[in-house]
Amino acid sequence: MKKIGVFAGCFDPVTLGHINIIEKAADIFDSVHVLIGDSMNGKNCLFDAERRLEMLRLSTERFNATPSNLSNVDDKKVVCKIWHGPLFKYCESVGSSHIIKGVRNSADFEYEKLLALQTKVLCPSIDTVLLFPDPAYEHISSSYVRGLIDYSMDISSAVPDEITEIIKNYKY
Repeated sequence: MKKIGVFAGCFDPVTLGHINIIEKAADIFDSVHVLIGDSMNGKNCLFDAERRLEMLRLSTERFNATPSNLSNVDDKKVVCKIWHGPLFKYCESVGSSHIIKGVRNSADFEYEKLLALQTKVLCPSIDTVLLFPDPAYEHISSSYVRGLIDYSMDISSAVPDEITEIIKNYKY
């Protein structure tokens, strides 16, 4: 049976830290489903969900670069989608028993621990896997990148090369 991990977030925008976590998850799971929340936790997103999905797909296509998995979604190493609803419901729908979370610091850990415990109560078959980014990416978050964007600063050290120009040329 295929082992699927599910990694969800706003990805507003996707960062090198997110890609680092996806890469680590891809080493553990047969397939990683990356879900974009349309409006998670009441956050006002800079990019609409479709634009975030486009950037995420561009940033992760390197994981699907083998000829055997270019056409069949079920065979892709990384699958990117927009999802509305409880995360554990998506996990159930694709046969996954693992939610992936990236943790950069103690605040992230405490928040993700609470969510993992809540998920366990709602769906006992789901486990949460915490992954830590490489030290070079610990300081990068989507809000950090949005701050750089707000001040027209260079974002190239924080986001994948594949989307740097998209962000620079985006009309806010």
